[in-house]
Amino acid sequence: MPKPYSNYTLEDLIDNQSFRKWVKDPDSDQSDFWQEWLYQYPEKADLVAQARLILTNMDEDIEDDDIIDVWDRITKTNNDYEQELQQINTPVTNTPVTNTFPIYFQWAAVILGVILTSALVWFGLQEEQISYTTQYGEMKTVILPDGSTVQLNSNSSIRYTKGWNSTQIREIWLEGEAFFSVTHTVTHQRFLVHTPQVIVEVLGTQFDVNTRRSTARIVLSEGKIQLNDIQKHHGSLEMAPGELVEVNKTIDTLIRRRVDPDNYTSWKQNKLIFEDMVLSEVATMLEDNYGFEFYFKDQEIANFTFTGSVSRDKVPLLFTILEKTFRIHINQNGNKVTVSK
Repeated sequence: MPKPYSNYTLEDLIDNQSFRKWVKDPDSDQSDFWQEWLYQYPEKADLVAQARLILTNMDEDIEDDDIIDVWDRITKTNNDYEQELQQINTPVTNTPVTNTFPIYFQWAAVILGVILTSALVWFGLQEEQISYTTQYGEMKTVILPDGSTVQLNSNSSIRYTKGWNSTQIREIWLEGEAFFSVTHTVTHQRFLVHTPQVIVEVLGTQFDVNTRRSTARIVLSEGKIQLNDIQKHHGSLEMAPGELVEVNKTIDTLIRRRVDPDNYTSWKQNKLIFEDMVLSEVATMLEDNYGFEFYFKDQEIANFTFTGSVSRDKVPLLFTILEKTFRIHINQNGNKVTVSK
């Protein structure tokens, strides 16, 4: 039975052909898988960095088939390893010299160096992860170590490492929706927001990121941000204030258009604003933020277009407005909502 990716060790990564291909060519067809894997297991970032360092420092002529054999030799006990070194250093007369020793020696030097470096990283820099989560109908404001703020919408979560310093990259992993007000630092630190679909990079600005339903939607209020790791044929993309970008890697689509950012960030002011929004999208918004499950008995109703606003805590009032506006019936039973004529 194959070993679960969540249990992968340094040796497993180096032995993995897909991982080696990704390290050699970050734009390969393996990129999406390993980026998603890192997103799911951020605690493996140090392990990936070690494996990448080993592989990138190796001679490109080394065959993949040599790797497992090399690891068997490198991980022997100290006595066996010293015995091998003694045998290697014993003078040999009239014996053809193969390229096996240079390969093993090079691997050993690189790996031992990485192990020493990794020990310092592990014991000196290893940081605990901090996470914040909101429930349905709940909002929360989080102040980050650099003074930046994150306003979490309902049914959302963020996580980041504790104790940022003035030199490291500021990184956050987001699920759901959040509005970021990023502080500019004198050392011009990068600020990265990781989502399954895209990585948002920024120096100092305000923007909203929604990662629900396999789609990343980014709305820029002010400043400038860059989207990285979008799709192979799109590369990076720089956004200007008032722009919306939606990325869906599953179906390989990218939408970019001008919008009023206030319509997408009104939840911060405890308001729900709908502008020319079909009722199916209204239902989706309510499902994501309040945990409802909508059922339209007639697809024609789902395509009705609605413009209006209501307080976030006045969802029953919204239902009444929709009923009177479109002459429909909305029946709520717990979290089940049925819409009919």
